[in-house]
Amino acid sequence: MAWKISVMMLAGALAVAVSPLRAETLEERVAAVESKVEEMSASSSTFSVYWKDGLRLDSQDKSFKLKFGGRVMFDWNCFFNEDDDLPTFEDGLEFRRL
Repeated sequence: MAWKISVMMLAGALAVAVSPLRAETLEERVAAVESKVEEMSASSSTFSVYWKDGLRLDSQDKSFKLKFGGRVMFDWNCFFNEDDDLPTFEDGLEFRRL
């Protein structure tokens, strides 16, 4: 999982870093991209992905931290009324907090 995130980040960085490179053939362009990937992967840190009160991503040097988390509160009510003399209430569903 952490490897996939690192590759996605590298792909985004490559789109910016490789754009000024000019090459005539496809092989030269692929070689240029591969060399950039090797340079960036050697210098970049990897991420650890884990679950602790939400999904977390941390870099090894702890300079980057990201957390996905939160709470969902959902209310519902259901009234069973078979007597026609009593007032009727409607059933309901709603989110209290997201």
